[in-house]
Amino acid sequence: DTEQVITLKGRAASEMTSADELTLTEVIFDNVLDGLEPEEIAAVCSAFIFSEKHELSEAYELPEKVEAAKKTILAKHLELEKLQNSLRVELDSEEWVRSVNFGIAHAVYQWATGTAFSDIMQMVEVQEGAIVRSIVRLEELLRKIRVTCRLIKNEELEKKMDLASEAIKRDIVFASSLYIV
Repeated sequence: DTEQVITLKGRAASEMTSADELTLTEVIFDNVLDGLEPEEIAAVCSAFIFSEKHELSEAYELPEKVEAAKKTILAKHLELEKLQNSLRVELDSEEWVRSVNFGIAHAVYQWATGTAFSDIMQMVEVQEGAIVRSIVRLEELLRKIRVTCRLIKNEELEKKMDLASEAIKRDIVFASSLYIV
């Protein structure tokens, strides 16, 4: 702020070290996630951790509320890019655009609703390891968002983050070893 004191929004952004902290913080403060169910939140948040060069397949439609959140987030992301450019912040536009990628949002939604991993692998053209890494990173991001929700006193969203985390933290993706005898 004008007195050089870190604002609540600044403190929240500092918690988001594994994702695009600017867009994600704006999404949280603009209440974009508030009306979503936990599995929808997982799908939306997957856009902040998926870095592969893979576009969302047109064969699978996202749930209506996820699609609406996607449009809002992409518009906010573009707005932040324009703001940074106007302030002469050095920015790689291609990298900035790729930092929010809904390429596996449908797969994450399906995973969070209980679909088997083998069925999800038939929906996407992404290697298994990339999906597993992304879901593990997503769980970490959901925990960080939960901390931010506690910081800003959004108890309802904090509870939804817990539920979203529980929904994706299952089966082979979170097995301690893939070499179980």
